[in-house]
Amino acid sequence: VNGNVRALEIGSGSGAVSISLAEMGWSVTAIDVNPMAVAATRSNTHQKGGHEVDCIEGSFDEIASLRKGMFDLIVWNLPYIEIPSDPPSLEVIEEASMIDAGSEGWASELRAYLMANPFMLSPDGAVVLLYRTHPESPSKPEGWIMDGWATRTISSLFVGGEKLEVVGHWRPGLNEQPVHLEEVSSTMEYEFPGRYRFERVFADNQVSGKGRKDSEWITDPDGIAGTWSIASMAGLSPGILQIGLGAALSSAFNMHLKWPNDIVDGGYRKCGGVLSELLSNGRVRMGVGVNRYGQQIPGVETTGWDASLPTMAKTTATCVADAAVASALDAHPLIGNPNSENLRKSAWKEISEVLSRGHVAIVNGIHKRTVGIGENGEVLLAGNSHVISISEVDQIYWEVTS
Repeated sequence: VNGNVRALEIGSGSGAVSISLAEMGWSVTAIDVNPMAVAATRSNTHQKGGHEVDCIEGSFDEIASLRKGMFDLIVWNLPYIEIPSDPPSLEVIEEASMIDAGSEGWASELRAYLMANPFMLSPDGAVVLLYRTHPESPSKPEGWIMDGWATRTISSLFVGGEKLEVVGHWRPGLNEQPVHLEEVSSTMEYEFPGRYRFERVFADNQVSGKGRKDSEWITDPDGIAGTWSIASMAGLSPGILQIGLGAALSSAFNMHLKWPNDIVDGGYRKCGGVLSELLSNGRVRMGVGVNRYGQQIPGVETTGWDASLPTMAKTTATCVADAAVASALDAHPLIGNPNSENLRKSAWKEISEVLSRGHVAIVNGIHKRTVGIGENGEVLLAGNSHVISISEVDQIYWEVTS
């Protein structure tokens, strides 16, 4: 796909996934800690027509040749059985392949190894893992975002009381570092070269930050001021992109989303915001401002991520924001385009958490019940007899009732 050719499967088992990848045209390396699984992979590969799969016995952190493999795709059906408190009842090999070990599960061990050995994954490569997310396993997809990796659910399925999710992880921006400026009028005015599908700029000091309808955004010098340039809208409306990005950032910073683009805490105190701008060349700019500390603004209560994540440094927060933007909006060649329905659902989840605390929408003096998010990011409000759709933020006054 788009020049990507080398794949690694961790924990090949019978070899089914490796064989499927080889049939698609991938050059596949398969590994497994179980020698019987290695034998099965090799045998099944031969019986399925002799597809070229190089199968090696061992773990990903034991085989030195993998460190500079420059794999374009790494896949792993993660073990998810927790370490038993009683003496193990499984055989040693079974335990090694089925128990999710490590400080935060095998997913975190793989992520740490990839970060320590950056040539194992190609610059625009992807890691695709199958998690059990319900009941929770030690391995969790969210940990990747906190380490600066884009993360997106590709597919999910309930089987026998368990929820399985296939999740893609990748490094934003072809692993190229963002542009960092000491001072700028507004990051939304930065001229991007437009060579890549995902470009971004951050400023230490933003003199004239922009808010909604060209209002002034007071930039926290300890916070994040950045703009992302995305190659295309992937067929999505500016509204759904903006609200989907707001949801991704709210979740990453342990905050909530106030429709349509404000990042807030449970009391509606503003922490940050999102702006979107469609350019004549088809690219879209997404401006993001996130406070670390609350700012002194007359008539406005503000807060920052220090209230929810007090130990997070600015450098870490910048990486988290970059990963959140890529997770929501990047059209990765192996993971695919952002999905409108998923963006809408994530936005509704974040908005619902604030609404559940007693925030009510008032339109023309009449209380309305918020019932959903529309396909283009508009808010859906229910009255006594019908549902209305509103896309203009000034038409709604939000009242705190509890």
